[in-house]
Order: sequence, then C-alpha cells, then structure tokens
Amino acid sequence: MFEKFVPVDVRLAPNGNFLSIPYNFLNALSGTKALIACLVLGALSNLSFAPLNFWPMMMISLVSFVWLLDGATRQPNARSAAFWRTLAFAFGQFGVGFHWVAFAFLVDPKAHAALVWLSLLLPLGLAFIWAVIVRVAFNFWCPGPARVMLFAFTIFAAEWTRGHLFGGFPWNIPAMVWAPGGAVSQTASLFGVWGLSVITIVLFCAPAALCDGRTQVGTKMGGVGRAMPAIIAALLFGAAWGWGSHRIADAEDGALGPMVRLVDVGVPQSEKFKPEVRQLVLRRYLQLTEPDTGKNPRIVIWPEGALPYALLQYPDALDPVSENLGARRLIVGTSFVNRQFHPERWFNALAVLSQESMVAEAVYYKHRLVPFGEMVPFRKIAARLGIGALQQIAEAGFYAGPKPAPVSVEGVPDFQPLICYEALFPGLLPKRDQEKDLSGVAKDMSFERADWIVNISIDAWFGPLWAPAQHFEHAKYRAIEEGLPMARVASRGVSGLVDGYGRVTALATSPDFDKYPEDPKGWKARILDAHIPTALLPTLYSRYRELFLIFMLSILLVGWISLPRN
Repeated sequence: MFEKFVPVDVRLAPNGNFLSIPYNFLNALSGTKALIACLVLGALSNLSFAPLNFWPMMMISLVSFVWLLDGATRQPNARSAAFWRTLAFAFGQFGVGFHWVAFAFLVDPKAHAALVWLSLLLPLGLAFIWAVIVRVAFNFWCPGPARVMLFAFTIFAAEWTRGHLFGGFPWNIPAMVWAPGGAVSQTASLFGVWGLSVITIVLFCAPAALCDGRTQVGTKMGGVGRAMPAIIAALLFGAAWGWGSHRIADAEDGALGPMVRLVDVGVPQSEKFKPEVRQLVLRRYLQLTEPDTGKNPRIVIWPEGALPYALLQYPDALDPVSENLGARRLIVGTSFVNRQFHPERWFNALAVLSQESMVAEAVYYKHRLVPFGEMVPFRKIAARLGIGALQQIAEAGFYAGPKPAPVSVEGVPDFQPLICYEALFPGLLPKRDQEKDLSGVAKDMSFERADWIVNISIDAWFGPLWAPAQHFEHAKYRAIEEGLPMARVASRGVSGLVDGYGRVTALATSPDFDKYPEDPKGWKARILDAHIPTALLPTLYSRYRELFLIFMLSILLVGWISLPRN
C-alpha cells in the first residue's frame, strides 16, 4: 500500500506562491546550517506555551520543520539527515522547555550541583525518541501533500511515546499551546488533551502542504491537492473553536460548594529542611490556618510535603496541628514511612486529618513518581553508584502507591487526589462508568465519581521562570477533561480554585500582614478562602477516554492514503 522511500531531487516551489521564498531557503539548507535552523526553530516553539501562549510560533516552527525534512531528501544519506534534523529540532524544544529540571539539582547544591549536567539527558533522551520515530516514518516520505498527514501522525506518535514510555513525561504536549479555560481548550472534555494534540498538530503543519517539490504540470489534483490539508485543518479548528465558544457561553454559575482555605507558607525548598527553620515552618502554617472559630472554612488544604518531616509519625507536630484544627478537616501532603519493610519504605502521601482522628481519617499514596526526583530507576544499582533521589527526606527515593481513587471522609465532599506530577497525566482519574436504575435509565455510578479534585504540589523545585505557571496549566486541563472543579495548593507556585471549564475562579494571594505576622525574608506566603465551584455533568472524555482519539488517528491514516503523494 505504501511506496518505499526513494531520495528525490526536490525542485523549487512554483512561482506565484507567496511561501516559495521561505520554502526554497529552508529546502536548500544542508549540513550544519540545517541543524542550527532546526535547533533554533525547536527552541522558539516554546513561545507557544504558557505563560505567553503565542501559538502561531508553533505553526511557524512545524511548517518550517516539514520543509527542512523535504530538504533532507536532497542529501546523499536522506534518512540520516532526517534523523539528525529531528534530533536537533526536538532537543531545541525540550532543552528550553525543560530548563527547570536543572533548578531541581540546585536546591541542595552541596549534594547535587555536580550532577546538574544530568538535566541535559532528559531532553536529549526525549529528542532521541522523536528522531528514531521520524527516521522510521521517513521510509514513506513523499513530495506531495500526503506527507503532511504522515508528518502529523508521526509527531503525535513521538509525543505519545514520550508521554508514556518509562512512566511518561507529558510536559508541554501540543495541546498545551491552548490556554485552559479558552474556547479551543473545551474540546478536551470530548477527547482529552491527546485528542486535542492531534487537532493541534494537523492545524499547525497543514500549511506546509502549500509548497512542495512537485512541478505544477501533471501533479495530481494540482493546487487543490496542496490546499486540501489546510482546508481540512481550518474546518477542524473552526469546529473546535465554535463548539468551545458555545460551551462557555452556555455555562451557568451553579450553587457553590463548601468553602475551603488554601494555605502555603512559601518557604524556599533550599531552606525548608534546615534545623533552625523546621519549627518555624510549622508555626507559620498554624498562624495562617488560624485556630477554629466556627466561622472560618471547614476544610483547610496545605501543599505537598508541607512540613519537613513525616507528620503522621511525628507527634510533636501532629498534636499541635490536630489541636489547631478544632472541628475542621485538614488535607495535607506529607511523607510516610513504612518500617515493616527492610529496608524501610517511604511514600509521598496525602492525608486527611481531624481533631478526632487518632492518626488520619484517610491516606492516599502517590502513584506516579518523578524519575530521579522522587524515585531512582534501577534503585539497587543506583544505590551502589551513590545516586539518590533529589528530594530531601528519603534519599533512596519514594515507593509508588496504587492507582488514584476518590477519597471519602466525613465533613469533606468526595475528592480525587492528585499529587504534583500526577496532574500532568490525562485519564489518571477513575473512569466514570454507568449503571441502570429500576426504570432502565442510565445514571452515573456514585462511587466512581468524585465531587472535586484536590491537587497539591511543591513547585519550589521548578525555579523562578515559567515552569510553575505551566504546571498550573496542566492541572487545569484535568478539570476540563473530567468536568470537575479543582482546588490546587502549590508550594511557591500558583494556588487557587478552578471550575469544570478550566477557568480560574479565585487565586491565592499574600496574606494581610496587619492580621498575620509578616513573611520571613525570602518567603512568599499565599492564602485563599473561597467556595468550591459546582461539578459539571460527566464529560464524554470521562466516560469513554481515548475512544475518540483512535477515531481521529484513523482519519489521519485515511488522509495519508487519499491525498496526492507524487
């Protein structure tokens, strides 16, 4: 069905095409110049992500990259040229986009600064995934418009692979160019961010078909064939934007849920575990939480790893925390150590505390762990080499818990916990199934459906640039996909409440220092009292997950088969 790739002499684009000048320029590049162009374009594509969300830059980058791959067919070893050009483009994108990984090595510079060079291995490894997959797909490259559908399918395959392989790293996948809460982002409620990524890639690379190496005379479908991918992409985008706009316009403000208090003392991660600071962190959290007056919010949320010790197993901290709560409930991130194992096992956990509970009313153990940040691959071998996890409380790293499931405790609406990195993963929440009541009418199974999402995080690891804002954007997409409101508390990150459309309803701000003691130097406390937004009806994505994604990928393959190749 597919023809094998044969290197071709890509001719100049036809006269009169306004894109012929950049096409001819990029097509003619070779050697080092071509690699530099790919590297720069990959780096510039990051302007499309938060906080700028200048999405046209991703379109410019991908169109230019397609034309550079066209130019690779003119090289003596075309497949090798495609491999290295892809490696350069992807390394430019991931090297800039994942800059924040280097900051994690500098939180404890005495222990990890010498290993900061390892932060380059992540973008290089992900770029290698891209390069291998493009190298395989390049066997079917062709000069006609069909190559754009092939390119879209190939880039999606590369992105999906890096989002799932070895636990996955789906940071800044293509869908993330659309600010959550906007019109286009609403389509994530239909087919998730992976489905939105397919539409995004097709939209952004489609204009590349307007120029190719074929002559105008004798080409199949002529200019119509060249324009077909752009027409299809425009129709897809128009439908997505129109449907999303209509969804937001029809949104109604329902009855608000209980009020919550979000608290982050904003201690720098580099100071948190110093002996002279540990007790100050606890006192500061108690000050901002305040004793129970009966009028303050009944639910309090602290971030991931709020205190620099295993709270549930440290009575000197647990007792004052419980006493301060009164009749309220506290959702808090904490470490937990299970000493029944030898050697002992540490977990990154979320616990629900009350004054009445002896230890905790519920505990959730984080399921998705950050490689090298929280766990070390090949743990035993790494230990012999002296390589430990970057986090500061369990040097050998954390162990993973079971898959996330809703937490149900008295006094708190059922919620779905997500700790830090877990907010990057679509579909991690339990699927909303259906059952039939006595009348035969389908209804949602209540035990499969949480009322809201609680996302706690330590964004202090990400440095001072744009990574904390991007982490918040990822989390907001989980609210859109599930149709559930979200409360997010991130240490030195963005904390606030998000509705089921991905719109921010309230953001945590600096406390009133006339009421509370001022922050210690360098700290950035944030506090918020606000109502939880109402949950929406179950979304198609929450019920069917990736079913629509499979359908969309099938359409891409049909496009590759149907559009002119030569």
